[in-house]
Amino acid sequence: AAAEEQHAQAELVNFGKTLLSKLHAELEISRAVEGVPVVKLPIPEPPKDYWDLEQDVGHIEETEEFPLPPAESEVYIWVPSPSLRSLRAAYERLEAARKGGESGGADKAIVEMAKAKL
Repeated sequence: AAAEEQHAQAELVNFGKTLLSKLHAELEISRAVEGVPVVKLPIPEPPKDYWDLEQDVGHIEETEEFPLPPAESEVYIWVPSPSLRSLRAAYERLEAARKGGESGGADKAIVEMAKAKL
């Protein structure tokens, strides 16, 4: 906006805006990739201390009716583990960054890196 007010060359201003958009898209993809947490995958016969019960294991919410399901919905309420919530949030951010990268003109290799991480 400031460049346009100063009557800068429209061609250069547009080029700069395009380049800035591309940079923002690539930067967001890089940040999203770095933000993907490392999670434990199920393995056959895991050691006793493999799963952190507070971080890796979800649970059913204990309502007043527990162990029966809640009366109003008759469906148990699942509370995902912090690890799963973190992974879902990272996936959503990475998917949004990938879409932004494709529409923002990000380098194809960087967009492909995001696709591979998904």
